[in-house]
Amino acid sequence: MKDARIFTCSKCDAQYPKWTGRCSECGAWGTIAESQIQKPFLKKKESVVSGAPAQVTRLQDASGAAVERLLATQFPAVKVFAGGLARGSLTLMTGEPGAGKSTLCLQLAHNFSSRFRVLYITSEESVAQVRERAVRMGSFGESFLLAESFDLGTILATMRTERPDVVVIDSLQTVTASDIESDAGSIQQIRTVSAQLRETAKRENIAIILIGHVTKDGALAGPKSLEHLVDAVYYLETDTKRPYRLLRSYKNRFGESGKVLVLQLTAKGMIEVANAATIFIQNYESKPGSVITVTLLDDQIFFLEVQALVSKSAFGYAKRTSSGFSRSRLEMLLAIVKKHLHIDTDAYDVYVNIAGGFHVNEPAMDLAVVVALLSSIKETALPGNTVVFGEVGLSGELRIVRDTAMRLAESAKNKFKIVYLPPLEKKVSSALQLKSSNSLSELVAALAW
Repeated sequence: MKDARIFTCSKCDAQYPKWTGRCSECGAWGTIAESQIQKPFLKKKESVVSGAPAQVTRLQDASGAAVERLLATQFPAVKVFAGGLARGSLTLMTGEPGAGKSTLCLQLAHNFSSRFRVLYITSEESVAQVRERAVRMGSFGESFLLAESFDLGTILATMRTERPDVVVIDSLQTVTASDIESDAGSIQQIRTVSAQLRETAKRENIAIILIGHVTKDGALAGPKSLEHLVDAVYYLETDTKRPYRLLRSYKNRFGESGKVLVLQLTAKGMIEVANAATIFIQNYESKPGSVITVTLLDDQIFFLEVQALVSKSAFGYAKRTSSGFSRSRLEMLLAIVKKHLHIDTDAYDVYVNIAGGFHVNEPAMDLAVVVALLSSIKETALPGNTVVFGEVGLSGELRIVRDTAMRLAESAKNKFKIVYLPPLEKKVSSALQLKSSNSLSELVAALAW
């Protein structure tokens, strides 16, 4: 055997034949380190891989045991794991520091402990700290077990001894395998720990929930392959300026993904936000440069306030600033307005903001941004019961967006009266006053600005 040198990035696991200061895959600096692999001498003749063929069956003849699910009757488990938490599954719960991952998972464990045997393993906090938080959140039964360990071997042995139905490990980045010579949280440690836990979950028929951290850039800490090892990935998004959390399901092999649950963190744990669609426009007041739009995040409707400010530039180069909206798309919309509405903003600073710290990346925001810009330029406000949404094309045409019927139904439900939108493909029976236009010029005419 002959040792071969290789250089590996500790952030994205990219490999290089020689050292370099910056990883060309993820762009990180100083993350490439040398490692050695054993490379066997290979003969010139290629080796032949042999093996017995797999047993093949027709799809209609395939059979197997149905996936057993652990059902909970209390919130939030009944909402987060709609249809039940599958036995033998490995679930990753991730999010930024302070988002409430540990609180949410402790609450989930408490709800499952009323019907199943639950083991909560903490490797970051002490047992006393976890117990203090658990007592503050509510009472716990005898089926709720608590252990403190960061060693993978100890954790696996505890699981074999206690035979729990559900296991929560807080957190993945602090658990280490003794046979891996690297620090906790490294790529090798995370990959080894995840693979061992996944094998144990399948073999022992245990549902395991892992708590994972994210980096400063908002990416999942550890190799990207971790998302392929687990069966489900949940991301708890938060805005430090607001008490609300968005729990998003990015992947679920045992159920629907793309689900969004709006939560609020309290001293008693997570509670569901009532009428989540309007939480970001509760204090809205109609004024020039402000427009209400409706956006769709996965399967959840949200009404947002789009704010625009157009003012004379004090310098030779006008500013283009956006918060929560793509700056490049803002520049494109300004070019469309200049070309088709003959409104030149080259000498003006333009600011666009999505109120509430919400980040949106869908074409349905185009029309609302344009109307907000026109409202600021004309210093004229829209009626407070008005909603605007639609895509704007480069030729100045307006295009319908997906799930328009759902957006209109939610607008009527929340007592909006007027909707400006692109032309509908078919008539929709609604109590709303629909004002559809084929182009921006028609829209301006309808606005009477």
